[in-house]
Amino acid sequence: MATNPVDLGRIQASLTKSLQQNWKLFLTEGIVLLILGIPAIVITNPRAP
Repeated sequence: MATNPVDLGRIQASLTKSLQQNWKLFLTEGIVLLILGIPAIVITNPRAP
């Protein structure tokens, strides 16, 4: 099944618009996941005595 070039352009425009409108939300989500992920790794892998 091929994608129509008109549809592809519309998809790209829609994706670009969505990213421009929500980039702060995506950045915040990434920072929160990083902040929560690092302690999760440290806690689950304690150093051997």
